[in-house]
Amino acid sequence: MRRLAARFRAVAGTGLVLALLPASAHAGAWTKPPGEGWAALSYERYRTTTKFDESGSKVDLALDGEFVKQSLRLYTEIGVLDRVTAFGNFYYDFLSYGQSDLRFPLENSGFSDQEAGVRYGLFEQPIALASQLSLHFPAGYDTDVPSPPAEQPPLLGTGEWGAEFRIAAGRGLGRDLTLGFVNAEVGYNTRWSGFADQLKLEVTIGYKRIPRTELNVVWNYTNTFGEVPSAGSQVQASNPLVFSIYDLHRLELRAVVRVWRWWHAQGAFFAHVAGSNVGAGSGVSLGVRGVWPEP
Repeated sequence: MRRLAARFRAVAGTGLVLALLPASAHAGAWTKPPGEGWAALSYERYRTTTKFDESGSKVDLALDGEFVKQSLRLYTEIGVLDRVTAFGNFYYDFLSYGQSDLRFPLENSGFSDQEAGVRYGLFEQPIALASQLSLHFPAGYDTDVPSPPAEQPPLLGTGEWGAEFRIAAGRGLGRDLTLGFVNAEVGYNTRWSGFADQLKLEVTIGYKRIPRTELNVVWNYTNTFGEVPSAGSQVQASNPLVFSIYDLHRLELRAVVRVWRWWHAQGAFFAHVAGSNVGAGSGVSLGVRGVWPEP
């Protein structure tokens, strides 16, 4: 019975960790003039059969497991006042955890954790500098976890609210960013109801000298302040949400191609290159982007 309980705690815990992985809401240090903005609708697929353990070593998921996360994501931002831009980051996720001895995978789907916030531009010369405040909130999904030996599907999120404060600094390359840009951000994410806080770092390098195309290299780092309880602790046995404590290095290569007027196509490949207590997989993203007014 203990082995069976441990098995399903591993399934639920791994599903939660992978479901909570940060997705880059690349905005940068620049704000939009009032009435201008852009929106991107994308499909993302992430898959892994391994994870980084507490020491950072790559190990197989429980019982030869395979985790797949598919997401529909809408990101939009619009200038509302001089130097003030509002943005939203919304997700609908499809989660699947399959194991070698299960006839059917454990599945879950629904609106996961969402984000909305505002960015304020402090100044743009000699570098662009902006502050940003956002609210993270659950979308009403079920957080009840059945007791073993019932099957425990991957959870969509913690079910808790949080807030993140971020500072972004950017520098354009070439006149009016015609060559490219460099953007660096540091953020502090405070998660309520006792969940561990997080420090977030992001660096983006953009290159624009290819006709109608922008290439981005993005590095994200999330450091969670906390420790994972030992495997035999009562906390872990009764609350799989403790697995939300993780560290992660994420690398992404992205291309945005202007197709026609204000319409763009975008694609990306991303991988989890290092970390602890988190999935070690990779994935792809495809989408369309609209910009107004026409650039």
